[in-house]
Amino acid sequence: MRRIGSFSLGILLITGLWAAGAPSQGLRPALARSAAITHAAPRQLVVFKRFGAALRVTPSSSASIRHTLPCGSMMQVVGVQGGWFHVIANGSRVHGWIGGARVADAANPPAFDCTDSYTFQVGDHAYTYVKTGCLSLRVSPSRIAVYHSCVRNFHDYTVTNGPIAVAGEDWFGVTSTSTGGGWALAQYLLPYHMNG
Repeated sequence: MRRIGSFSLGILLITGLWAAGAPSQGLRPALARSAAITHAAPRQLVVFKRFGAALRVTPSSSASIRHTLPCGSMMQVVGVQGGWFHVIANGSRVHGWIGGARVADAANPPAFDCTDSYTFQVGDHAYTYVKTGCLSLRVSPSRIAVYHSCVRNFHDYTVTNGPIAVAGEDWFGVTSTSTGGGWALAQYLLPYHMNG
């Protein structure tokens, strides 16, 4: 019971700070609604996926992305809804909802390695690279989804969504003037700074 009490006090302090001087008036109701956390919820989470995790404005994979956190990022839990956590990223006031499949309890995470990890923010440019052939642009994030384009290496895409995991693989939503929008496998997309 003592752990629950101290955790509840932490939630009250967080919501109190926002009530006192939050830059966004819309944040206080969201925090208040999400403050009903069960005693089993972790206090702090860590992103353990190579391509990071999207912080969304609502607990839905179709919601807009506020920020994409890289592998190893830590965050404080302020709410839980279904398989989603309402979090505040450590060292900032950036808050949002993150899918439970891309994060773990920071006190007891699985073995993971962020070496050579990277991610993309919405609006970032990414270039394509595959060892052979071309990279398919799928209409949905799945290898069995229909594709309408297959682009050569170093095709310039703009990132629009993701990362989203399907069947153990990560995908990013992307678009370009020549292909339109779709989904590409994350492992075949690279940030420009890695090539320069």
